[in-house]
Amino acid sequence: MTKCKYTQASDITITCTSYVPDPPIRLEDGVRSASFNLLAQETLSFELMIKPGSRIQCETTEASNDGDAGLYLRMDNPPDLTNGIYDCACMMPTSQEACRIRDHSGAAVLVATVYAFDDVS
Repeated sequence: MTKCKYTQASDITITCTSYVPDPPIRLEDGVRSASFNLLAQETLSFELMIKPGSRIQCETTEASNDGDAGLYLRMDNPPDLTNGIYDCACMMPTSQEACRIRDHSGAAVLVATVYAFDDVS
């Protein structure tokens, strides 16, 4: 059991904000997405319908190469970055990322999420 020490404080405030995340952007097989920008700590997800037995490779590139974004893949569900649930992750110190999945156990949808550690433009 953890015990907490109580200290009287004043002038404390809390602000909570809720939002509904945007639905994943549908990708076409082998077709590059439109360019996008992300601020630090923002995410953007993409969906790709896949065929049984497919080998999957996703890559991110950044023209300016001055940001840091991680790439996360998960079959049939969005990657859960908070709890570390994904099928592949690439977290290089740049936005030049690549992930491959060879066996996806019959899944029908790939969800790829890009998380910006720093601003990405």
